[in-house]
Amino acid sequence: MPSKKGTKRVAEVSVEQEAAKRLQGTLRKNGVTKGTYTGIVEAINHPFAEGLTEEVRKMLVAMLPEGICVAMDERQEAQEVCIRMLGEVFKSITAKMQEQIDEATAALATVETSKAALE
Repeated sequence: MPSKKGTKRVAEVSVEQEAAKRLQGTLRKNGVTKGTYTGIVEAINHPFAEGLTEEVRKMLVAMLPEGICVAMDERQEAQEVCIRMLGEVFKSITAKMQEQIDEATAALATVETSKAALE
């Protein structure tokens, strides 16, 4: 049996750790904060983004660093498509949030009206 004396252990780096390092480097190189990136990922995964399948969510997150990290005038067509898709997701979420706000406002107005009638 060969001796293990004098051999170095190779550090094991998971694929996920390597991808996280690559992402962090890309964001840093292009001046995008981790908070901005995380906020966009959270929006993609927001419950009001109902029309997105898990595969579409994963695709958008995968495209995100190369889409938002490129200046608008330097983007290629695929990057423009990514940004457009993200814009559509955000508009959809915003519309659903506004719908919820309008419903709550209407319910509040109904309660206030009935409260005034009881007083």
